Amino acid sequence: MNFNPTQIEIIATVAFALAIIHIFSVKQFEKLSHRFPDGSPMNYFLHLLAELEIVFGIWAIIFSVVFYFTEGFDAMYAYL
Repeated sequence: MNFNPTQIEIIATVAFALAIIHIFSVKQFEKLSHRFPDGSPMNYFLHLLAELEIVFGIWAIIFSVVFYFTEGFDAMYAYL
């Protein structure tokens, strides 16, 4: 069997793996957010990263941006 993944397949796999790691790190982001004053930008940012519901959305956006810059808009649009 000859398996030669494309560049975008490797990028997608890495993005998915990072999203999974992010999911298991949500509790740590929540704990970190409490080190900053309530209402501070860093507190809000860490709370955002701790929202389990948007983790895959964050990584999907990151993947789409990387896809756009590596493959171009037409390829990204066709893939999505």
